Amino acid sequence: MPSLKTEISELSVALGLLGVPLGKAVPRQDIASAIIGVTHKDHHGHLGAKLNQYLQCLWGSTCPKNLSVAQVRALWEAGRDLGQRLGPMAQQVVWSGPTRSAPGVVIPRDIQVGATFVSVKVESNVMYNLSPFVLFRDFFSDGVVGSARRKLNWFQEVDPDLYHQAEAAYKQDKNTPLRIELFRSVAKKSAQLFNDQWAEASTDKTRFKKLLTNAAKFFLRINNAPYYLVALEGDKGVVAFVPDITTFLGKWQPLEVEAVPDEEAKQSKVRFCVRLRSGEREKNFRFHAEIRWSHGQFNGAPEVKIYKNFLYTDLIQSEVYYAP
Repeated sequence: MPSLKTEISELSVALGLLGVPLGKAVPRQDIASAIIGVTHKDHHGHLGAKLNQYLQCLWGSTCPKNLSVAQVRALWEAGRDLGQRLGPMAQQVVWSGPTRSAPGVVIPRDIQVGATFVSVKVESNVMYNLSPFVLFRDFFSDGVVGSARRKLNWFQEVDPDLYHQAEAAYKQDKNTPLRIELFRSVAKKSAQLFNDQWAEASTDKTRFKKLLTNAAKFFLRINNAPYYLVALEGDKGVVAFVPDITTFLGKWQPLEVEAVPDEEAKQSKVRFCVRLRSGEREKNFRFHAEIRWSHGQFNGAPEVKIYKNFLYTDLIQSEVYYAP
């Protein structure tokens, strides 16, 4: 379930796309005709409540935690600017609202205007959230990634002996140093596994082509279809056009993705450097991935989140993404 901050941010962009004047109350009867597609048990009630919270924030009453009036305004302005670039002002948008994308959906689609998809990122460096099995194994295979992989324990898979020792010690002492030892061991072995498989696969043209596609997808959020990105960086709204994978690979070639374990971190962290080339130009983009549990340590299967260590404006200035 998205946070209130996320929903208010997406709604600000949607109202900007529609050209609704900043801070204007939208009549309740116009809600369903202007913003559609919210799958919720109380469609109108949920959207109406979010509109009220959006207006309260703009009028200085109360904003969600970590979201300011200036940021809400910046998102609205970014939505308005994008709407003007797309052509005649939209009369209707589809907003995903609290609905999560179905498994297998790879195109970011927080908002849809006609056949155009818009992704909204608010002070978030997360590029992808997936199973460690996908990043460190399926990344290099031609097989179909199954949802069952998300139920497997990567820590136990990579270092089973140390995992069982750390788990037993954790039950007695939540601060056992074996936790950190396990995290660093798994980071080191995961990075080595990634690098070894990259080196092997890069000698095969067919496999290497798949690597390029996966590198673009998981690290740069470039997929099968183009979309627009509206991002909030500080108090500034950023609008970018994200090309489809074919267009991207026609200009850029990911030369290498190198993984390095962070042996000083107190969690399982792997740092990545993605090296791209376009003609005579080369660019390096740095990321880090955190392998961790979502619901308490030693509880269920861990996930891995890939974070960018740069701004979206860096991708625009490098012409990986484009200013619309």
